[in-house]
Amino acid sequence: LASRRSGYENEHTQDKTRVSGYMGSKYFVLDWIWRSVPKELKENPKGKVFFDAFCGGANVAYYFKQKGFKVITNDSLDFPTHIAKAVIENSSVKLSDEDVESLLKENTSAGDFTAKTFHGYYYTKPILEWLDNTYANIQSLKGYKKDLALSCLGATVKAKALFGEFNRSKKGLKTSITENKNKDDRFGRSSLGNLSVKQFEHTFKWYVKKFNAMVFDNGQENKVYQEDTWDLVPKVKADLVYLDPPYITEFGANDYETTMHFVEGLMSMWKGKKILDNVFRNYESKTKYSKKTYPEQIGNLISKCQSRCEHLLFSYRDKAFPTKAEINNFLRESFKHSSVKEIDVEYRLGKNDSKAGGKYAHEL
Repeated sequence: LASRRSGYENEHTQDKTRVSGYMGSKYFVLDWIWRSVPKELKENPKGKVFFDAFCGGANVAYYFKQKGFKVITNDSLDFPTHIAKAVIENSSVKLSDEDVESLLKENTSAGDFTAKTFHGYYYTKPILEWLDNTYANIQSLKGYKKDLALSCLGATVKAKALFGEFNRSKKGLKTSITENKNKDDRFGRSSLGNLSVKQFEHTFKWYVKKFNAMVFDNGQENKVYQEDTWDLVPKVKADLVYLDPPYITEFGANDYETTMHFVEGLMSMWKGKKILDNVFRNYESKTKYSKKTYPEQIGNLISKCQSRCEHLLFSYRDKAFPTKAEINNFLRESFKHSSVKEIDVEYRLGKNDSKAGGKYAHEL
C-alpha cells in the first residue's frame, strides 16, 4: 500500500530525489512509474526526450533528469514553473551564503501588501511583514537565482501551512485558534498558529540548502514551459510523454490554483489577481474543468499526443472522470497498444475513511 503524503512537509527529512511535497505529487510511486517505461528507453535514455506536461512539484521530471533524459516540463502556474526552472532547466546556478544574507536583510522599500491584505487570515503580522521584505529582496536577483529563491519562499510558506494547503484561514475557523490548538497541535506550526519569524527563517534556509543540493548537470539541455497543456502538446516532439492531469473524482475536483492560492499569489505579489472578500482571501482560479466536460478534454489531449510521441504514460485514479475504461479507450484509439496497471494507494488527506470513499483508491 503506497501512502500519498502530499500535505505537511517534514523539514528534517532530506531526500535527493524528492523535490517537493506539492499537491498531487507522484513521489510515492516513482519506481512503479519507472517500471512502465519502455525497455528501449530505459536502456539508452541519453538524448531521449521526456515531456512532463503537468509538472506540478517536479518530482517525476527530476527523477527522469537523474536517469539521463532530456527533460521538458510544463505547468500553467507560477510556483511549479519556478521549481522546474530551479532544478530541471538549471544545471549549475546556486544561491550563495551572501545571496541568502542579502535576502534576509531589512528592506525599507519592501511595502506592506501581504501584511495589510492577509493579517488576521494567515500567519502572524511579523511573518507577513517578513514575506513582504523577503519577496522584495528576491526581486534584485535574476535568472535561476530568482527561481531558486522564489521556490524556497513558496516551499517555506507551504511547509508552514496546515496540510500544505490554504483552504482554511483564521477567519474561517468556527472556534478560536487557542481552542483548536489544544485539540490539534498542527495549528501551532501552521498558518493558523503563532509562528515566529525565526522559525520561518530557519525553514527558508533549510530549503535553500535542499534546492541547492538538487542542482546538477545531466548533460542535456532541459527546458521549462509555462503554457496551456492542450496548446503546447502539438508543439513538442518527445520520445515519451507523461500526462498527470488534475483529477476530477466522485468526491470533488483538484483545483490546484484555489488550494494553493496563497503560495501562487505570493510568487508575483498577487499581480493581476483580484483578491476576493471572503474568509480565504483567494482569487478566481483559471482552472475550468467539470465532470461533464473533462472526459472530452482528456480524450482530445491524448489524441493530440498521437503524432508527437511514440510512447505515452498517463497517470490518473479510479472513482474519477473520465473513468478507467474511458481512458483506456482514448489510448486505444490513438496508440497501437494500451495497458492499464494499478496500485493501491491511501490518500492522507482523504475525507472519507470508508473503503468506498476518497481516501482509499487505485492509482492507474
